[in-house]
Amino acid sequence: MDTLHLRNRRPLSWEEARVATAASAVSEREAEQQKTFVKSRVQVDEENTMDIPNFHDGFFDGFRIKPDKAVHLFLRTSDQTVYTLILSGVRAMKISGVMKGNIILDIVARTAEEMSPADMEELYGLAKNVAQASALLVSAREQHLQLLELNPSYGAEGLILFEKWEIAPNASQSAE
Repeated sequence: MDTLHLRNRRPLSWEEARVATAASAVSEREAEQQKTFVKSRVQVDEENTMDIPNFHDGFFDGFRIKPDKAVHLFLRTSDQTVYTLILSGVRAMKISGVMKGNIILDIVARTAEEMSPADMEELYGLAKNVAQASALLVSAREQHLQLLELNPSYGAEGLILFEKWEIAPNASQSAE
C-alpha cells in the first residue's frame, strides 16, 4: 500500500483512508514517472522535450570517465537497443555492485531541490555528518546540479552529481 501523507487531521474512517490512499497512489506514481527515464518524453527546458527510451528491465553495460568531467554510461533497452547517456560537469560519482548482466529497475534524474543531505552522505561516503552533507547540498543547489540515480533489479547501482545530460543512440554498435 502506498504511504499516506496526511498531516494535522483527525483520524480517518476506513472509507476516507481508502479514497485518500487511492488518490495518493495515483499522484505519487505520476510524480515518480515525471522523474524517471522509463518515461518516453521528458522536458529538457521550457521549450524543448527529449524522447527517452524505456530502460526498465534494460541493461547497464558500463561507464567511461572522460578527462573533461564527463561520464558516459552505456545502456541497453530490454529489446537490446544500445544508448550512451552522457553526463557533463560531473562533480561526484558513486557506482557499486557492478556485476555481469546488470539489470536496470529505473534511472531517476532529480533536481537540486529534490536532493537531500542523505543523498550527499551516500554520494560522498560521509558517516552521518549532517553539517558537511548540508554544506554539500547547499553547494549543489547553488550550482543547480542534478542527481542521477541508477536503481538495479540486479547488479550495479549508483549516484552521479552532474550539470547536464544528453542521450544518444549508438547506431554503429549492437548488443552481443
